[in-house]
Amino acid sequence: MVADYKVSERGRVGLAKDTLLYSDLSYKIQGSFYDVYNDLGPARKEQVYHESLKIAFEGKKIVFESKQELNNICDNPRVIRDYPR
Repeated sequence: MVADYKVSERGRVGLAKDTLLYSDLSYKIQGSFYDVYNDLGPARKEQVYHESLKIAFEGKKIVFESKQELNNICDNPRVIRDYPR
């Protein structure tokens, strides 16, 4: 599939909204990421961003599962150890 791109009024290039499978949900999620980052700024701990995204998702009525278990995503035991079980 070839992606369709558009240029916004501000001159930013992005995907055309109709090329995404779940465009409304995708834009809500992406908007939540930007909202949280704009509120908190850079260099926060992951847990701070996580908790803030949970609040943002709940506010936008986005259904999600927090901290899903990852099973054997790779053979490196260190990577597996660093994620919640």
